[in-house]
Amino acid sequence: MRNRYASGWYLVALAGFALAVPGVASAQSLTSGSLRGVVRDTDGTVLRRVDLTLEGRLGGTISRFQTDLDGTFRLGLMRPGEYQMLVEQQGFQPVRLTGIMVSAGEQTRLDITLERRPPPIERVEVVPATAARVGTVAGRLLSERELSLLDYRRGAADVFRGVSEVVWPADGRNGNGVAAAGLPIGFSRLMVDGVFEASLGHLGLKSEPAPLSALSRDGLAQVRMMNAPLDTEWRGALGPVYATQTASGTDRLTVVPFAKVSSATLGGRAIDNPLEQSATSVQAGALIAGAIVPDTTHFLLRFDYQALEQPTAWPFERDTASFGGATVSLREALPVLAQDSFGIGIGPHALPAVRSWKGASGMGKLDWMLSGSSMLAARFSASTWKEETPQVGDALSMATGSTLDGRDLGAAIGITTSTPGFDNELRAGFSTARRKYLAPSLPETRLLAEGAAFGGSSVLPAFFDVRTIDIANTIHLRTGAHQIKAGAAFTSSAYQYDYLYGSAGIYRFADLDHYGDGIGAYYRAEGSGAARFTGNDVGLFVQDAWNAAPDLQLVVGLRWDFSALPKNKIAVNTPWLQATGIRGDSLENDYSGIAPRVGFVWDVRGGWVLRGGLGLHYGRIDPTVFGEAITNSGTRVVVRRGVGSFPSWPLEPDDALAPVVGPALTIVNSTWRAPRAAKGEMSVSRVMRGGLAFHLVASYQHTDFLMRREDLNLAPSSGTTQEGRPIFGTLDQQGGFVFAAPGSNRRFSDFDRVSGLSPLGSSDHYEITGALEREVGALRVHASYTYASTRDNLVGARSLDPADQLSPFPDGVDGVDWDEGRSDFDVPHRVAATAEYRSPGSSQLAVAARYRVRSGLPFTPGFRAGVDINGDGAGGNDPVFLGGGLVGLQEALIGAGCSIGLGNRFAERNSCREKMQQGLDLHASIGIPVGGNGPRLRLEVDAFNVVATETGIIDRAAVLVDPNGAVVPSGGGNVNVPLMVNPRFGSILARRGEPRVVRVGLRMEY
Repeated sequence: MRNRYASGWYLVALAGFALAVPGVASAQSLTSGSLRGVVRDTDGTVLRRVDLTLEGRLGGTISRFQTDLDGTFRLGLMRPGEYQMLVEQQGFQPVRLTGIMVSAGEQTRLDITLERRPPPIERVEVVPATAARVGTVAGRLLSERELSLLDYRRGAADVFRGVSEVVWPADGRNGNGVAAAGLPIGFSRLMVDGVFEASLGHLGLKSEPAPLSALSRDGLAQVRMMNAPLDTEWRGALGPVYATQTASGTDRLTVVPFAKVSSATLGGRAIDNPLEQSATSVQAGALIAGAIVPDTTHFLLRFDYQALEQPTAWPFERDTASFGGATVSLREALPVLAQDSFGIGIGPHALPAVRSWKGASGMGKLDWMLSGSSMLAARFSASTWKEETPQVGDALSMATGSTLDGRDLGAAIGITTSTPGFDNELRAGFSTARRKYLAPSLPETRLLAEGAAFGGSSVLPAFFDVRTIDIANTIHLRTGAHQIKAGAAFTSSAYQYDYLYGSAGIYRFADLDHYGDGIGAYYRAEGSGAARFTGNDVGLFVQDAWNAAPDLQLVVGLRWDFSALPKNKIAVNTPWLQATGIRGDSLENDYSGIAPRVGFVWDVRGGWVLRGGLGLHYGRIDPTVFGEAITNSGTRVVVRRGVGSFPSWPLEPDDALAPVVGPALTIVNSTWRAPRAAKGEMSVSRVMRGGLAFHLVASYQHTDFLMRREDLNLAPSSGTTQEGRPIFGTLDQQGGFVFAAPGSNRRFSDFDRVSGLSPLGSSDHYEITGALEREVGALRVHASYTYASTRDNLVGARSLDPADQLSPFPDGVDGVDWDEGRSDFDVPHRVAATAEYRSPGSSQLAVAARYRVRSGLPFTPGFRAGVDINGDGAGGNDPVFLGGGLVGLQEALIGAGCSIGLGNRFAERNSCREKMQQGLDLHASIGIPVGGNGPRLRLEVDAFNVVATETGIIDRAAVLVDPNGAVVPSGGGNVNVPLMVNPRFGSILARRGEPRVVRVGLRMEY
């Protein structure tokens, strides 16, 4: 399509503005870039008064100007995007440079060489630009062409599927990733056009990807991922910042409607759709761009509608089970048992479900040159959608019949004013994100021996809503060799947090026999009232970028960040205060910190650019922590626990079968403060002839003041198992199900778990990324490899159950802190490669491929989820014992790819790893001229997940409780637990993943 992004005719006025006055200094603006260069002949002599014509990527004049007397030129305040430039001088061969990339916060530097050529000159030589991007910004840049390619989903979050620096979800979840920079993705921040935008997944799960549905790919000009931004204006993120620039209108009216359709029966795999359900998906929309006043005021409008359906595999990967001593089909026996024993039909919950996503999104953008020195940009975006049976976290249950209603809205305005030596940027934005999760009527029901679950999910229902106001103003001063900027920012976020783990009830049964008899265990948290609170953040900064030499820039900056939380939101539980002297509401209300940053940018001759920097980065006060502390304070939450016979399943048992055992509290340590990260980064880039570029980025990040959980109401250890494992309660047994008798592991019997959250968590992350790219002409290639290593002391960071964040060894093992080890987000090897070829001519055949591969996620070998072998109330945090002499255990661990530390009594944390994940996506399209210079029709075919690794919920139980044995006291509070090796350790319990999809579409370009 012609110039539909930032390369439109409207830039004629903007480029004239940039030539009239010096633009914002190099690497100083968050929303615009600059372009400078020098023109020489083949002998190295600078050429004066060379005629230059700046054009959009697909043609169309933007601006005409000449080089200065020293052969140089400079353009400031340029919209991010891809450009080309015609260079002409009498007596020289004219050239057209293509693939000139301008990005926000950077200055693109061109070294242009003209060859003497006597007349007549009959052609213009097309040359890939040799351009280096210079500035304090480093990180993965996604260009316009990359954003429009292989759009599995329309939302902006989908673009990170091809980025090696992000741990992308391989299980089919929609969103911006699972982790980045060694931290869960919830610590990342999204900035759109220089202001914060609300992005939201399930707030109870920090590693849950956040969909960015209001920001469709068609409405974006550029996305950059920055892990350690040097510039002090970047703020408020422990993880990466996703700096997004939206597209703008053009002088020429552009209308681009499209429609795409796919079906599960078209190219799908039988294992992903065993019932051959016809799941048809449709995507349709249009983009309209043009001028209200040519060269002055331009607009862009886009909207789309999607109705996506995705069939799923069987909810139980293992169909073989035992019932009454006979081997049966779990898929067939379970519905029969539910009907015979309880009179309940569970048909849909034992069958493959069809996940669906239906919704619409839209965006409007206005760019207006207010005067010769001022420019205004305004944007509005919105989306609303509904998902049926959404996938949330690593839930074993499919949660058939659950729903998610989502809504996002964003609006922003920016005014840039520039005069000689002084610039001012004012930006303001408002955004909302809302997620309403509804659970099915059937509660979550787990069968431990079978490794199966059906019904609802333990993390449903839930309701989250966040509304953010963001205002920032930055002034730029240029004086001699110094580029000074200072500014302030204010962010106010209002949250509604309505979530309790297990609020819909959880049933656990040892096996199919116990389920048929209705004998098991029950848990439910009951609460009243949602947490509503507002957090305010203020930031002040000053920075000096000193051009110490023509090619060397030194940057020194200082930030002051201040966060304030509301008072009187956390209620005191008087009985707990009387028993322990701990109030639980004595938090400081204000948190502040000073964040210095230093760095350099060395623009070495010959296309080399070196960057380096160190700095502190403060994150926000975690809204999840504060929301949980409010919800679980006072007497707002009580817990029901029951063990025995439940003939009324799936209804909630009465008070006699599942009595209230006491309130559940969350108490935040009074030393709580905003988390911070010390980040250091070094990078080197080399731009070579022909548009080939090489990038190498190495970084280190130490993050501290992260929250760790302990149980303040846990009773002292009463003994050990035969393995020497400390136990904290009386162990009961039902077949292969072992658990603590309700109340036996409590210090104070009138209370259930009392979670103490303290800022004692820390993370160390090392990362190095090498990338090659060629993004000019007909062929575009980008390939990157990331190696990373992360260690932390945050147990159970990916678990659904907060109890699994408790340390299984509060006092350590043999004097060593077992919790310190490989992080839950340690994914060492990641590769992402994309290649696209577009032939010239009116038909413009295009073919593309994207391949991605990464290491699997780590996990700790333990017991079946729900088995509480140490009685601390957590059924998913216990590692296996390595020295017990169980026949076949070592072979099972090695066979599953686990590392076995020599001399360790218990398996190290995250010493196993899931299978390496890979995926291959393909694209082909061809333009079909409709007639003359009129509309052009483009036929597109996409094939996603042509190659994909099977993945799902992994059986992490290396050892099982032997159902034919019994827990036997051995004196002194010690017990012997019957154990056996799990022959299916490391296999898939429930298949998750992305199906193979073939999609056909039409796009009309006017």
